[in-house]
Amino acid sequence: MKDPEQTAIDFTLKGIEGLIRNAERELAELDEFDAQFGEMGRETRARGREHWMQKLEAAEEAYRIRKEAGGS
Repeated sequence: MKDPEQTAIDFTLKGIEGLIRNAERELAELDEFDAQFGEMGRETRARGREHWMQKLEAAEEAYRIRKEAGGS
């Protein structure tokens, strides 16, 4: 994902909300896979979780920036 400042420029608040929902959905899916598969593949899912957490944090920061700028 782009840096939060660029994302805030490129997306509307609704668009950023979509990025946030997508990241949250991916994280929830990884939680389901942990419950379903246990140790099998856990290391790979952990890397995926880190990736999606970074995307979520960047999108949340972009949302904050866009909202503070009075964007829609």
